[in-house]
This record gives sequence, C-alpha cells and structure tokens, in this order.
Amino acid sequence: MSPTTDTTVFDYDSDSDPAAAPLPLLELELLHNFTVHTHATLAADAGVCDFWRVAVVRIGLGCDYIMRSVLAVSALHLAYHRPDRRDFYTAQGILLHTRASRSAMRLMAEAEAAAAAASNGSSNNDGDDDHSMASPTPAPVGLSDDDAVNLFLFSMLTVYFALASPRRPLADGSFFIIGSTAGGGGGGGGGGVANFPDWTFLLSGAKSLSNVVGERGPDTLLAPFLVYGTRRWHASRCDSKDAAANLDGTNGVGEDSGNDGDDCAPLRALRRRVAGSAAVAADAALGHTYAHALDELELALGARQRQRRQEEGDAGAPRDVLDAMLWLWEVSDSLVPLLKGPAPAQEAVAIFAHFCILLRHHESVWWLQGWAHHLVSSAYDILDPDHRPWIDWPMREMGLLHEGYMMM
Repeated sequence: MSPTTDTTVFDYDSDSDPAAAPLPLLELELLHNFTVHTHATLAADAGVCDFWRVAVVRIGLGCDYIMRSVLAVSALHLAYHRPDRRDFYTAQGILLHTRASRSAMRLMAEAEAAAAAASNGSSNNDGDDDHSMASPTPAPVGLSDDDAVNLFLFSMLTVYFALASPRRPLADGSFFIIGSTAGGGGGGGGGGVANFPDWTFLLSGAKSLSNVVGERGPDTLLAPFLVYGTRRWHASRCDSKDAAANLDGTNGVGEDSGNDGDDCAPLRALRRRVAGSAAVAADAALGHTYAHALDELELALGARQRQRRQEEGDAGAPRDVLDAMLWLWEVSDSLVPLLKGPAPAQEAVAIFAHFCILLRHHESVWWLQGWAHHLVSSAYDILDPDHRPWIDWPMREMGLLHEGYMMM
C-alpha cells in the first residue's frame, strides 16, 4: 500500500470512552446508499455493478482517496433524490472529493518525481550517448501496479462525480453544470460561452493509467470492469457490417463505411463536409484522426439503432451507457485534445456534437441527465456560422431547432 494512503475517514479519541465516541453517521449513510443503491446506477451489467459494490468498496477500506470518492458519488446521488437536502449532500460530496483529489494528486506528484529522478539518473550514467531529445518518464510509469489500479478507479469515480456535479437552473428551466471550464467561444459563434467541461478530458488520464496496468489488467482487481468493457467493444464490431474496414482506416474520412442503418445518412453528410474542409486538406494526419472518430461513432450509433429495435420487442431491454462512453475512450487521446483551448477545431466540435446523440439515448441514468442538451448548445455557440449547419442532426435530436437557434 502506498505510504501516502491514509485510511482514516473519521478519528476517534483513543483516551475517551468508546461507548461515548460519536459514530460517523454521515459516512455510514453514504456508504450504505452506495452499496444498496448508487452502485446499481453505474453500469447495466450485474457483474460490473457488483464490482463497484464489493471490490471497489473493499479497496476503499485501505485507500482513503478511493473511499472518499465512493462517498462523494453517493452524496451526489442522495442530493439528486432528496431535493430538500440537496445543498447539504452536495456540499458534503464536494468536500469529500476535494480531499480525495488532494491525496491522489500527492501520490501522482511523488510518482512523477521518482520517475523523473530515475530518468535523470539513467541519463547521467549513459556516458556520451545522446539523450537530449528524451523527455522525463511520464508520471504513471513511476507507479506500482496497486497504485495504478487505485488511481484508475479514482479517475473513473471522478468521471461519475463530474457528470453528477451540482447544477444550477437557467432562466429557460434547463440546467448548467457547475465546474465546467469557462472560456470564450472558440469559433466566434456565441462569444463568452463555456467550453466543454473538464470531465470530457478525464478519460484520457484513465486510459493512460490502464495502459500502465497493460496486459496484467485481467489479473488485477480491475478484471470485471476491463473484461466487460472489452466484451462490449468487440460486440459493437461483431454486430456491425464491414467492421473490419472501419477499423483498418481504409474508408477514409470522406467515404461511406457500408453500414446502412438510418443513423448513417446524416453521418455520411458529416463525413463529406469534414473531408472537404481546408483543415483536412492541409493536414493528412488530422484527416485520419477525424476518419477514426467517425468510424467509431458509426459503430456506436449502429449499436444505438439496434438497441432501439430491440426495445420495440422488449420495452424492458437495458441500455448500457458504456456503449456511448467507449467512443469517448477510443478518441480520448486523438480527437478530444482538439476540443481544448480557446479555439477548438471546428471539425472536432461538430463530430463531438454527434456523440451527444448517444448521451441523449442514455439519459435515463441520473448522472447523465441534461448533458446532451448542454453540450450540443455549447457546440453551437463554439461553431462559427459556416459550421453550424454541420450539427443540424444533433440540434434536431435535442429539440434545439425549436428553441430559437438559427442554423445559418
């Protein structure tokens, strides 16, 4: 166990009468809520739900930032279901996650320092070999397997926490999520709008930590989570026509992939627009990034369409939000970085807006509600007038064309 790990969540005075010591009732309430209710809302698969309920809680008993993150997500869940005490549970959740983040970031900083020291020592012992272009070893490389697993879980819990973050009502009755990154509209579209929220970029950190675990993943405590995610990833390809062509990139950014579902027609129009953009003409690598994102999005939208058809015969068929998040995971280190900064790439914003159709499909989950509408609205504000017509389909799916938006 990491030396930075502190398992103390509630302190007792060893000199006092144990019978008189107060119980940590809030923490017990939050843990009870997580193990009885919250865990079942984090996944559609029963095995993954049990993973959150049993394995993660067990890990949390020996890792303070995992336990505090678990309790923080539970607090926001209670805030959602108990409007009369929303402010109280929200404040407790924020406090718990803030403390968890400090502990986790301290561990990351120590690992980074150790990795940098090891890298410098190796460089100094290499004689005249030229290592001038070598960068310090990334922080995760300095982590033990146990710490990498714990930080991966922390990053995933942080994604849930960020998605469920407090929301303040807007004048039109919708909600804006507190804590999203503020900044100007990148494309000159809306001006003074918030850019995409921080959780959009969190999966890249989780992905890098999973890479540290690597092939050992199925042999770690993460096995149920990673195995199920891999199974869903392969299922989306096995169930899609011409999936192999999508994966090897032979379609190109402007070509159809051969998937004939109803959801593919608007996506084909987007492919043509992206292929004809000046940015792609000037940068072939950028074109491959967009092609990969669109290919993966087509697979995910195909899964959405099959799910809707299944629901026609079985209204109780479960929707698995992991199918949507797999797309974000797949492009977290390629397309997603293009959404950052004061001027996000217009083509990337348009593609990301189409991902929000998947989020809308899964909005029955409490921690996703409101996000699709909010993100497409943000995309509209970020896009310039020339690119706004590119997101006509997501705008229609959200009902935004009936709310005074102009598709110029």
